Amino acid sequence: MVFRLDPCGISCILLTQLLVLYSDYVVVFHLVLPVLKNSLWAIVNTLCFNIVASLLLFSHLCAVLTDPGLIPLHRCTANQLNTVQKPGGWTTCNKCGIHRPPRAHHCRICRRCVRRMDHHCPWINNCVGECNQKYFIQFLIYVGILCVYALTLVIICRAMISVGLKDDTTNADVVVVAHTVVLVAISCLFGLFILAILSDQYKSIVEDTTAVEYWKLRVVPSHSLDTEACPGEGGFQRKLSKLTLFREVFGSGPFYSWLLPCAYLFKPYPKYYTNLSNIIHDVNCSVNTPQVNHNLDNKTTVPVSSVVSSTMATLETDSSSDSSFSHY
Repeated sequence: MVFRLDPCGISCILLTQLLVLYSDYVVVFHLVLPVLKNSLWAIVNTLCFNIVASLLLFSHLCAVLTDPGLIPLHRCTANQLNTVQKPGGWTTCNKCGIHRPPRAHHCRICRRCVRRMDHHCPWINNCVGECNQKYFIQFLIYVGILCVYALTLVIICRAMISVGLKDDTTNADVVVVAHTVVLVAISCLFGLFILAILSDQYKSIVEDTTAVEYWKLRVVPSHSLDTEACPGEGGFQRKLSKLTLFREVFGSGPFYSWLLPCAYLFKPYPKYYTNLSNIIHDVNCSVNTPQVNHNLDNKTTVPVSSVVSSTMATLETDSSSDSSFSHY
């Protein structure tokens, strides 16, 4: 679990939670219950709206508190940086001073390197990375559903009120109208905002390119690109189907489990870069490890690159033999 004590980020978190609670209050106590009374539709809509709101709040908290994929800090010395041979795609962060796997990027706000970092989102006060992208997308989906649901209930309830009032407009409650206008404004504003972000996330998954990588491909000259930052420029290239890419984010379970904001109910789908990251400790800490030579009684350097290369080969073999990969 991670949490940054950033005033701006904490303010965005509280604002998000308060807006959801306010929307729930307006829908339930100023629209559904006063208009639909004690009917079955009032119970059903109140229950459904609160379920969506609860899933939204919980997925938001999961995105806030889940480690996005922070790489452990094992700073290398100048001697190690000059002697260790990094395998293809691995780089050394010039800010953290650590060896990092392919597609890991440094966040200037979190001041850490994050595996497959997409961007830093102030609304969750956290980076969107390999380990919490699932919760972030769920949060976006539930915000979109809640906005559409709220606008639909506003239209239905206002239509029923208009029919019931007919020519008698004196019964219209000014407070209810004011709350309704604010609710419509919030739903439209955040609905469009979320739609844009959700489309970017979809594009990021199906094209297997994060926002950071996309920016570097467009802004940084091609001759100066890092292989870890831009897989298409000589780095890691993966030819995977769209379904496989989505399963990497949401897990190998059925589609309905993709919308549940909880830990993977089923075996997580194999993540090639996550498995590579599991040997970061070996790469960062095994360099210059002394080994006693009983014949010469001196110290030699452990060939880290050979260890990583053999591990990468093993991972590729495991991935190719995995039934999930073979089916998609």
